[in-house]
Amino acid sequence: MRTEGEEAVFEAVINWVRYDPSRKPALARVLSAVRLPLISQEFLLDRAYQEPLIQESPACIAMLCSVYHHILKKEVTPGIAASWIRPRQPVPLSQLIMLVGGQAPKAISCVDTFDPDSQRWSSRDLVYAIGGFNGSARIRSVEIYDPRRDLWLTGPSMEVRRSTAGVAVLDGSIVAAGGFDGSTGLCSAELLDPRQGQWMALPSMSTRRSSVGVAAVNGVVYAVGGYDGQSRVCLNSVEMYDSRANRWRAVEPMLEVRSGAGVAIYKDHVIAAGGHNGPLVQSSVEMLGENGWTFLPEMSVCRRNAGIVVANGFVFALGGDDGACNLSSMECLEIDGADQRWNTLQARFVL
Repeated sequence: MRTEGEEAVFEAVINWVRYDPSRKPALARVLSAVRLPLISQEFLLDRAYQEPLIQESPACIAMLCSVYHHILKKEVTPGIAASWIRPRQPVPLSQLIMLVGGQAPKAISCVDTFDPDSQRWSSRDLVYAIGGFNGSARIRSVEIYDPRRDLWLTGPSMEVRRSTAGVAVLDGSIVAAGGFDGSTGLCSAELLDPRQGQWMALPSMSTRRSSVGVAAVNGVVYAVGGYDGQSRVCLNSVEMYDSRANRWRAVEPMLEVRSGAGVAIYKDHVIAAGGHNGPLVQSSVEMLGENGWTFLPEMSVCRRNAGIVVANGFVFALGGDDGACNLSSMECLEIDGADQRWNTLQARFVL
C-alpha cells in the first residue's frame, strides 16, 4: 500500500463503511487493519474518537482506548500486535513498458504501452524516437512526442545516419552509439543534451558495432556485443564509456557472442539476453556482476532484436524474431524470486 499516513487509511475505512451502511458490522474488523498506534494523539482524540460510526461500535471504542493507552505509556501493551506498530513498507508504483516502431515485417510507426499489472496494451506517450530504418533508407532524424499537445515534433537530427544503433539515457542526456549507416558498421557515438537541442560527437568506440545493445547506469554507458562489419564477425566484447573521463575502455567480454541482444539494467547490473552468434538465434541470458558475467535462466524461446526491459522488479523480454518469424510473445523473469524460470505472459502485441 502507498499512503501519506495511517490517517488517510482511517479515512478510507470510514468512507468505505459510510458508502454502504450494511457494512457497519464489518467496521471493527476492517478498522483493525489500520495501524492506529501510528496515528497522532491529536487525530485519535479529535477525529477518530469523535467519528459517529466509531461511537456506534463498542468494539471500535475499546480498540481506540487500547491504542490511546499504548500511546500514553509508550510501551507495548496487551492487545497491541507488533505488526500494528510497524510502519508500512510502501509498494513501488507500477511501471509501464513502451514499445516504439519496429519491423513487422515492414517498418512501422506505432507506439504502444504495456502495463505488466493488468497485462494490457494501450497507445500512450513517447519521448524520443531516434534514427532507424524507414523501409527504404537509414535515417538520422529524431521525433519527439509531446503528451501535453498530443502531437509529434521534429527533434534535432543526429550527425550520422544510424539504424540498429544502441541508445541510452545518461544523466539526462541521450547517447546513441554504433549502428549501421547503410554501407558500413559504425564505431562512432554522439550525445544529445535536450536542453541545448544539439548533438555532439563523443569519442569513438574501439570496435564497429551494429546491432549493439546499449544501457547506462551510474554515469557510464555500456556497449554490449553487436556485429563488426569490418571483420564480419559477431562480438562478445563489451566497452564502457565513462562520462567523467570522456573515454571508452574495454570491460570483461560476455560468455557468449551476441549480435542483436537485448540489454537492460537490473539493480546496477547489465543484463544481455538473446541475440544471435551468426547462424543461430539464442535464448541464453547473462548478467555482468562484480565477479564478471554469469548465466541466468534461459528464455523459453530464442529471441534476437527483442526488447529487454526491467519494470516492477521483473525482467521482460518482448517480441524480436526467432530466425524464422517475428514474435508477438512476451515473457518475464523475477531474478530474485523463488521461481527461477521465465514465464510466458498471456498478453501479446499486434504485429
